Amino acid sequence: MSDTIIFGDAAKEPSLIIFSGGNIEKIRLKKFMIVGRNTNDFRADINLKEDFVSRKHGMIEFADGEFCYTDFKSSNVTYLNGVKLKEEKRTYLKDGDVLQIFNWQDGKAIGAVTAVYTTDYPENFKTERFAVNGDFSEVFIGNNRENREARFFMAKNGPAVAAVEGFEDIFLNGAKIEKPKYLKLGDCIKIKNLCFFYYERYIAYQKPVTEIKKENSEHLSLQIDIKERSVMQHSKKLVLLKNIRLDIDPGNMVLILGGSGAGKTTFMNAVMGYEKANGKIMLGNTDIYADYDAVKEKIGYVPQQDLVRGSDTVFNTLESAAEMKLPVYMKKSDKKKRVEEVLKVFSLWEVKDHLISKLAGGQKKRISVAVEYIANPSLFFLDEPDSGLDGPEAGKLMQNLRRIADEGKIVMVISHIPDRASNLFDKVIVLAKSKRTNCGHLAFYGSVKETLDYFDTESLEGVVKRINTDSMSDYYIKKYSEENKYENEI
Repeated sequence: MSDTIIFGDAAKEPSLIIFSGGNIEKIRLKKFMIVGRNTNDFRADINLKEDFVSRKHGMIEFADGEFCYTDFKSSNVTYLNGVKLKEEKRTYLKDGDVLQIFNWQDGKAIGAVTAVYTTDYPENFKTERFAVNGDFSEVFIGNNRENREARFFMAKNGPAVAAVEGFEDIFLNGAKIEKPKYLKLGDCIKIKNLCFFYYERYIAYQKPVTEIKKENSEHLSLQIDIKERSVMQHSKKLVLLKNIRLDIDPGNMVLILGGSGAGKTTFMNAVMGYEKANGKIMLGNTDIYADYDAVKEKIGYVPQQDLVRGSDTVFNTLESAAEMKLPVYMKKSDKKKRVEEVLKVFSLWEVKDHLISKLAGGQKKRISVAVEYIANPSLFFLDEPDSGLDGPEAGKLMQNLRRIADEGKIVMVISHIPDRASNLFDKVIVLAKSKRTNCGHLAFYGSVKETLDYFDTESLEGVVKRINTDSMSDYYIKKYSEENKYENEI
């Protein structure tokens, strides 16, 4: 066997390229992340599924302008570039450093997790592998099939890696190699911007995927397919939502409307990935349920209750939000610029030095929205943001949300007073609680005008009255499902 692997374009955000469970994934680094293994009562920021990884194995943090790693006295101590780390001692990372966790048995490694700290990797890649067995001869790596720079081959005592003559920048576990080297389980070979991981009978590597369409990170469509959302209550299954399917285009401001007990908040939590349902939620090309860590920073959520501290100034509140939500490597001057932009967007510039406790309710709500908006999310959820606000303040807030949607984002709003801003919504999701199944279903999805026509009423509050009427909820659920040709158990 002889083949050539081609390099891809590089990305620049500090990340870990992790080989775990047979797959390679990229984890964008944040200011503080626990490396470990998820259990019933603990969730690691970087979850490694192997059972030889401790629940809290180590920590990645951003300190003194650099990322560093600390091992937490784990049973299988972390290695850095082939050297065992001292426990509970901070070690600063440089580009290309390799972290390894081994499963030892009788002094021999029988399993491994390997992670590479780097800013140089293909923006889009998938995991590929080639077998290392009796049929294996050599594989070349290069910019093209004529310009080869490195090769894997079967040597006398096993698989090895070497540079092609004239090319020397090959790194094995963070160290530059000068001559051919044999490979051991868990080894990482970095050749330009590609990582190769040796694992017994195969080598896994990042294959650049040039055919993936690059998405505008702010302009992502949303596809919702909830088959069922249920919980266990008193040892019995309680179904909360069933059969909700719809697509939302970027730039849409969407009203979530529903009668009492229809599951509006449950629906919102399921769509944002906070409470998973049986189904699939796609934001652009990303499955929110399957790859939540990759997409959670694109999701903003403003609850009904304001969570900002009254003892802070407006500026300090947004400054703290920027520190928490924006990339840790972003310059302080750029973070300050973003804070100033957001203050102006939400008409808060004149009160930026005021204590939050001294502000009116509408201003406080705009600050809560601004705290989430500062990270520039693609998908925005708001649970009754206009609750308790008078008409002018509610109108000003809704105009802000409309402006956010006009930037190409999706804004989804639950409101119990929808008519005073009905002209600002692009679409309406109508949920109704079935009398027969005792759970929420989709009763309609369309524009405001289509919604009013469908329910034969002159107001959105009139829609709620319709579906709250005995037997009418089941009528509209069945009618809509039949018109859209999908099953609803009514």
